[in-house]
Amino acid sequence: GFTAADDPEGHLVSGAVVFGQNYPTTPNAFSLNFNTTTGNIYDIAISKFSADGSTLLYSTFIGGSSQETPHSLVCDANGNIYLMGATGSADFPAQPGGYDTQFNPGAPQPMNTFFYGNLPQGTDLFIAKIESSGALVASTFMGNDQLDGLNFAPGLFYNYGDAFRGEINLQPNGNVVVATTV
Repeated sequence: GFTAADDPEGHLVSGAVVFGQNYPTTPNAFSLNFNTTTGNIYDIAISKFSADGSTLLYSTFIGGSSQETPHSLVCDANGNIYLMGATGSADFPAQPGGYDTQFNPGAPQPMNTFFYGNLPQGTDLFIAKIESSGALVASTFMGNDQLDGLNFAPGLFYNYGDAFRGEINLQPNGNVVVATTV
């Protein structure tokens, strides 16, 4: 697990990296398929549970042919999920009409530390909105031509998970605010 939140009705929402097709998805999900290809080891899964945790309401993969990590998620007053993370996939599902539909990666990143794998195309930030029913309704790339959304800076990278730092939040008027490394 990387990130979690609850919605106004108390539903539990998790954002995780998963390592294969066997992660449970639901028929109403955005994507039922593990999206990474040979040589890439993980994809994002978003799952929403009932308030008591006993029922999986929906679960979906989200990503492209390379690796993604979810860094932060938040739910709005209607139960929609806003997700921010880093992607190494030029084919990440950026929606038409989004702020930036072009993948703008930095230099390739050999991630020779535990678990991270390699990002041969570098990374870009992504921001996505998932409806309370599980449909992906908006997503965009966000960043420049650097290695966005991953932290390997000397003096700031000490522990497992330190590479994946960032936060997404909503202002009272519904505007999305993102803070992360670029």
